Amino acid sequence: MTDLLDAVQNLTRPTRSKVLQTNTAGIQCLSDVEQLPLLVQLEAAIKSSMGGASTSGASLAFEGSMLNTAALFEAVKIGSQIKSWCRDQKLLPTKNMGTDLDAWYVATLRTEHATEWETWHVKTLSSWAARIRNMLAPPREREHPEACPVCLSGDWWSPRDGLRYLHPLVTYYRLDDEEMLVDNARSLCRACAATWSPRELAFELEAKGRNTEAIM
Repeated sequence: MTDLLDAVQNLTRPTRSKVLQTNTAGIQCLSDVEQLPLLVQLEAAIKSSMGGASTSGASLAFEGSMLNTAALFEAVKIGSQIKSWCRDQKLLPTKNMGTDLDAWYVATLRTEHATEWETWHVKTLSSWAARIRNMLAPPREREHPEACPVCLSGDWWSPRDGLRYLHPLVTYYRLDDEEMLVDNARSLCRACAATWSPRELAFELEAKGRNTEAIM
């Protein structure tokens, strides 16, 4: 059950990630920084947005923000599910999600489980980790000036405000990714919803450019 253990510890153990930092000279660089466990960060986000102190004196980017209702809703859902899993294993849940999840995992080792059972739990835990990361550190974006190679649109309408904007092509990426604009990034057309990897989009745009030059 190594995969399940990894999925659990991904939520309950400190992690290391790359963070963009600026020194006194104004030079920016990516530094390898140890982060609090994701479940601790989630709880800290809620407490700090409600005016509470941050965990272990950590300086969190979301301190002083308005109540993060998305984080609160996510924490309630995750906490409720963990408590339910603990009760299934005859465990008495505490008020600490990380402690309860670790205890639940240890309890599951007493019984053999089908592959499907483990796969479902790994998928569920991984989805929690992904959602927490997205809330605490939303992906950055880089717009592209070219028209979409699929729908040929050079603009798009935002569903948020109903307004028209230029540059429908955008690439979403994270600064803590080792290959932040390549392997873990995704490109999207906001007009037709076509998606590519950054390499695929670059190839499509290059091919479109060659075809345009040939016609002219």
